[in-house]
Amino acid sequence: MQGSGATTAPTAQHKSQGIHGRRGHQTMKKHSIFNRAVLLGLCSALTSLGAWGQNINPWLAEGLNNQIQQNQQNAKAAEEAHKARNLQRQLQQEIAELRRTPFYQAIAYDLKTERITWGGGYYSEKRAIETAMSRCGTSNCHLVTTFNNTCAGIANPDSGIKSSADLFVAFDNDERQAIVKSVRACEAQYGHNKCSYWIVKPKAFCTGYDYSIYGQK
Repeated sequence: MQGSGATTAPTAQHKSQGIHGRRGHQTMKKHSIFNRAVLLGLCSALTSLGAWGQNINPWLAEGLNNQIQQNQQNAKAAEEAHKARNLQRQLQQEIAELRRTPFYQAIAYDLKTERITWGGGYYSEKRAIETAMSRCGTSNCHLVTTFNNTCAGIANPDSGIKSSADLFVAFDNDERQAIVKSVRACEAQYGHNKCSYWIVKPKAFCTGYDYSIYGQK
């Protein structure tokens, strides 16, 4: 008989539900403990990272900063060296062009006054001749020679200059060798030790970039 105060044994279904309920509670409890442990671990890791950042060795920080500055200086030095090489290459090209360019000189001689004049370093041979002749300035002036990018040596017989044919001219890139050649040419006609050479000042009869006598217009 059933009554209001009587109890009955739970059915199998009720028992099954009661067991499931207890297992669910235990599972939730385990998850809560695990999550708390993970959270504590993360907090500990972050705290350690913060402490490491605050405790960086000053010497190490200074070394890193110096290395950065050194790298910047090296980059700037490399850029400057590149610019210098480009400038040097450009200058070499300009010098090569100047050496290829003919710069003329003309020499004139006044037979009456025995005066020699010249004009050198000109782009134009005509301009060099005009300069030498105008500096000579008389009707007795004769054009002796014109040349470019070399040196001239001039010799004459000791017996005197009677015509422009008595002026012996030779050329060489070395001024002294040009003089030697002119004296030998004179001596070949007038005899050994019977000729003298003209020397006004060093490189007076040289023209061209290599002799710093160039660029005249």
